[in-house]
Amino acid sequence: MEQQSDYKFKENGNTTVFTCQKIIDGAAILNVYHHGDGSWEFYTNSDKDNSHTKLVSLAQIVQLDATINELFNLEYGWSATRSNTNTNWKYEQLEEDEDGDETE
Repeated sequence: MEQQSDYKFKENGNTTVFTCQKIIDGAAILNVYHHGDGSWEFYTNSDKDNSHTKLVSLAQIVQLDATINELFNLEYGWSATRSNTNTNWKYEQLEEDEDGDETE
């Protein structure tokens, strides 16, 4: 997939990210996680249903919702949430549990 000029992420557009079928079907992306290992997750709400997790490219996510480009510089270990697509993103550092693993 060729990256378009409106693609702002430093990661290659073919970078694999986690999402759910609802996002692929057009639901709003409201919760984004950029983990310390560099992985990305995109969900419609904060309740992730891992049984329906899908793998897509980062470029596909941007094609589904160009406002995701606003998060191109989201630091490792941070999340961004919004209540709907007309509101601003709120940023929060992901917490670590006692084993040093990230939690949302």
